[in-house]
Amino acid sequence: MHDIGKVVYRANGQTAHPLAGLEFLSKIKSMQDQKEVLNCVRYHHEKNLITASLPDNSLAYIVWIADNISSGMDVREVEGEEGTQARFIKTAPLQSVFNILNGNQEKLVYPPSTLKKDQELPYPDKQVQEYSAGFYEGILQSLQSGLHEISLDDSAINSLLQLLEVYLSYIPSSTNQSETRDISLFDHSKTTAAIAACIEAYLNEKQITDYKGELLVNKEQFYKEEVFQLFSMDLSGIQSFIYTISGEAAKKNLRARSFYLEILMESIMDEFLEALSLSRVNCLYNGGGHAYLLLPNTKKAKDTVKAMMGELRHWLLQEFQIDLYLAHASVSCNGNQLMDKPNGSYSELYKKLSETISREKLSRYTSDEILQLNARSNTEHERECKECKRTEGLNKDDLCPLCASLLAASTKLTDSNCIVILKNTNKGLPLFEGKSAMFVSEKEVPDYQKNNPEFVRVYTLNNLDTGPKGAVHLWAGTYASSNDFHILAKASAGIERLGVLRADVDNLGLAFIKGFQPGQATLSRMSVFSRHLSLFFKYQINTILKAPGYQFSDSDQQKRNAAIVYSGGDDLFIIGSWNEMIEAAIDIHDAFERYTQSTLHLSAGIGMYTDSYPVSRMAEETGDLENQAKHFRSEKNALALFDKDDQDLVYDWQIFCEEVIGEKYEMIETFFMEMPQKGNTFLYKILELLRDDNSINLARLAYLLARVQKENKAQDDVFIKSVYRWALNEKQRRQFITAAMLYIYANRERSE
Repeated sequence: MHDIGKVVYRANGQTAHPLAGLEFLSKIKSMQDQKEVLNCVRYHHEKNLITASLPDNSLAYIVWIADNISSGMDVREVEGEEGTQARFIKTAPLQSVFNILNGNQEKLVYPPSTLKKDQELPYPDKQVQEYSAGFYEGILQSLQSGLHEISLDDSAINSLLQLLEVYLSYIPSSTNQSETRDISLFDHSKTTAAIAACIEAYLNEKQITDYKGELLVNKEQFYKEEVFQLFSMDLSGIQSFIYTISGEAAKKNLRARSFYLEILMESIMDEFLEALSLSRVNCLYNGGGHAYLLLPNTKKAKDTVKAMMGELRHWLLQEFQIDLYLAHASVSCNGNQLMDKPNGSYSELYKKLSETISREKLSRYTSDEILQLNARSNTEHERECKECKRTEGLNKDDLCPLCASLLAASTKLTDSNCIVILKNTNKGLPLFEGKSAMFVSEKEVPDYQKNNPEFVRVYTLNNLDTGPKGAVHLWAGTYASSNDFHILAKASAGIERLGVLRADVDNLGLAFIKGFQPGQATLSRMSVFSRHLSLFFKYQINTILKAPGYQFSDSDQQKRNAAIVYSGGDDLFIIGSWNEMIEAAIDIHDAFERYTQSTLHLSAGIGMYTDSYPVSRMAEETGDLENQAKHFRSEKNALALFDKDDQDLVYDWQIFCEEVIGEKYEMIETFFMEMPQKGNTFLYKILELLRDDNSINLARLAYLLARVQKENKAQDDVFIKSVYRWALNEKQRRQFITAAMLYIYANRERSE
């Protein structure tokens, strides 16, 4: 809350923001006796701190230096102070972090915004809209109302984080015109809190109580001390765990398996943070099986991580054998490196983490762990789980405990917006440390919190309110018009088929390491970058599917016939009606290009299947298509359709939209609207001649087209001439064949 005064100052104040923040918080009842917190707000700038009469062990010294590290600078002017106003413009908008990614040099900004329920996230734009005093006043009133509802104890941190994320995500941390203004006030506040928590733990272990001398007087030396460690976890085996199922319930529990891994990673992360007396502010990123935490570089932290990782490895082997593996790595670092001093230091930390995790994956198991695996019973004729083929603990329905739990959870997933974590119980989905997860509605949560001694914590999904007390708020791709594959296939245009879409971001790892110029890749900026990506795949994806844009088939859908199996990190997996998966892929691609200002790109594969086709094969084959798209050309950024062995069905996104659909498909559609008597048989004849490219077939095509032209005079002259011209060009011929296939599929009779 140290910078809350910036909102006050921009709304209606003339007072510098530290004092404005103090005055604002002093009116909140739960804050009035929090003297130490109020001191941190009042004295978090050096000019104020030097002259303050504070004890040497005041936490204000920690917040001050954490604020400097988070900002990436140690001497700054203060908004609202005399002599500095010319540099600061209260109405200045938040700039986009993608302005400076991968060599981009745009100047796009966000409109005045907050997160709103069921509304898409704002996109960066050239048009500058001033952040008026009235806009800030509205935010101030919402914050004041929310703070009055929060009792400030340890359990309030998650509610406070949620409140600030909703209202401060698109508020610039600084309005200084000489600075890049792409760090939101929320991200700056969160990283400041994470840094401060680490510094306090570090100083406590060193038994240093003279914070003033250590941090203020000797600040330059402290910036060089390795106070922090950047910690990373990487879960392997996600794809095979989710998709390698083959029983009757495979389609039903597909989303449950995917979401289970999300909750598993969130729960593991919270167990680590709680063991270290840290909070969610220390989570820099979590998604797609990857997590980054900022931890104190203390013996306690290192010992705790080592012990818990040992226990976690043992538990994973017990529960999943070698199906899932969690690699981890950490690198110690100092304040200068978090500020990217010298230039390139922060990116180097990510590079070291990546290299260390890669090495660990090459030699995953110790000799004792290999013995543990070999000692497991593996009787040759033992029954197998009919879903995952495991052999332990099968019930009367031939389901292992995990598959039975997932099947039970899948029925509640669609209607539930909360997950409660319980201890010492066999109910729900198994988690680390003997805990389990259950999907429940929000109205059920209070009973668990008040009356159940097994209650540990609660997660809420896509909730913009503070929700149940102490709830950890998660964004999740949960959109599903139906979970029934048969219904999704039946909703298709023409042929009844499922479409399976898999896509991910091209070269994202390289963007983290080399995407920002030296001196730009600070802790705060990387936090902003990570969170924007996470919000797209976990939040924006829902709004994109709820409001269809691109359509090539004869339909007018109000929402996509689709179900998100997985969306997070940097990739997604969606199943739906075949034609709508092509349309949705284009919507998602276009939205992502606009969202990231074309600094990042997506490659995708789309497969077409009957609703009875095995899920594992769908996933494998569509994964191959996605991989084919990524190898289409050096810059990737492509779409592969239907057949992994057919290079002719891989396209640049723009070419596919403008030339395959926008030109050739539309011309075919127009022709058959004017000449309905021709039917698909005529189109099949053209395709047969085009696919076998030789001079004889070209002559036959010319004859076929000439007959049609003669029969119908000039009515179809444009179509006839265009088809023949396209037949003479390899690229155009390939595009026409694709367009014709799509038209036939979209207009095939259901009985065909």
